[in-house]
Amino acid sequence: MEDILILGAIAAVIIGFLVVYLFRSLMQPLRLDIIKKKIDEKDYNGAIADLEEYIKKDEKNALAHLYLADCYYATGKKDLALIEYRQALALGKFSSQATEKQARYRMADIYLSFGQLEEAQKEFLLISKMDPNDYKALFNIGKIFYDRGMRENALNYLQKSVKVNSSYAEAWFYIGKIYMDMNRYGDALSAFSNCVKNDPKNFEAHYYLGLIYKSMNNLSKAMQEFEIAERTPDNSLKIKVIYQIALIASETGNLDKAISEFQRALKYANEENNVTIAIRYALASVYESRKMILEAIEQWERIAQYRPNYLDVQEKLMKYSDLRMDDKLKDFVTCSTSTFEILSQKVVSQMGYDVIDSKIVNDNVVHMIALEKAGRWANVRQGKVFVVVSRSGDPVDDDVLSFIVERVKALHALKGMCITVSKFTPKAMRYAENRPIILIDRNELTKWLKQI
Repeated sequence: MEDILILGAIAAVIIGFLVVYLFRSLMQPLRLDIIKKKIDEKDYNGAIADLEEYIKKDEKNALAHLYLADCYYATGKKDLALIEYRQALALGKFSSQATEKQARYRMADIYLSFGQLEEAQKEFLLISKMDPNDYKALFNIGKIFYDRGMRENALNYLQKSVKVNSSYAEAWFYIGKIYMDMNRYGDALSAFSNCVKNDPKNFEAHYYLGLIYKSMNNLSKAMQEFEIAERTPDNSLKIKVIYQIALIASETGNLDKAISEFQRALKYANEENNVTIAIRYALASVYESRKMILEAIEQWERIAQYRPNYLDVQEKLMKYSDLRMDDKLKDFVTCSTSTFEILSQKVVSQMGYDVIDSKIVNDNVVHMIALEKAGRWANVRQGKVFVVVSRSGDPVDDDVLSFIVERVKALHALKGMCITVSKFTPKAMRYAENRPIILIDRNELTKWLKQI
């Protein structure tokens, strides 16, 4: 009888364990289903509280860790999400391959947000091994190689991506950028064309197409692409696009349009950077060619504030330094060509010569033949003088003086004269020594202009 009681007690204990085991086996998944419903309803905080409590009792449940990771990820707690994803993957007993892919995608995204490119790339590589036809994973591997400066490796994976999905525009875009870096413009043209074919609103791809067509001197096609690219909501890209449109206008001689476009590009700028500095320099160059010197000086001064040693800005400011202080010299440099000729004649007349012939060579140079006024030079017979007046602003070198000497000989003149708004190079000044040439630089010209 006693043996029967002992056996009965043992059986009761076993049955009790079985009941508890079955209860837990049935109820735990049911409880995770309830928590999953909270996650689906975006009650992440409630789900997090339940999952943390759940994991205390069953810390090796991979699915619970996965759900907790998803909740942390959704609420922006990426560092905690990463810990839970790692735990879930280490336990490795949850759901299907697709769920693991999602976990690895999210881990990669977290690594990218932390700037850990190599760790993110490892996750994408694992995904590509799980699914060789996952073109997005292949693209991301290539994109990370691109960001790490490894262009050849990047190109390899990006090409694999478009091989799986030929309509994947983003991969074509980076293929195009790599070919641009390699100066393989034909291949870049093909890649960017594929990009905009599948994503017409990739405005940066249109911008690069415009650059390529511009380099090929196909300006009409370049303008078409730039006009599309200008629709971008990205201000920084819009500025670069308008800059290129302005450059085309400048290069084709449409200076009014060039000025308008350069100014329009600057209106979109919120800060000074390499692009705006380049725009200001190009705009100043157009202003200078149009004799709008004060406007050019304004742009050079703005550049000098941010990039004091940018190209020849300091030389330009030095060249026109007097214009910022002397109105007479400013008017002489910025006036119309016909007025420039008249003022040049008046200067020469003020110096004691009668102008008998005058010729406009170009916007910046006038040639004159003058006679000494009677009594101007004691004990010297009245004779001809060949005069060159220049307002280009460039220092006068000895080649100009050599030309004047030749003209003096040809005209049987007594001497030559060179008048400039700039200065004479040391070589020019050495050349003028012991030769019949009078040199009038900016400082002396300013004195004569004040007497007119």
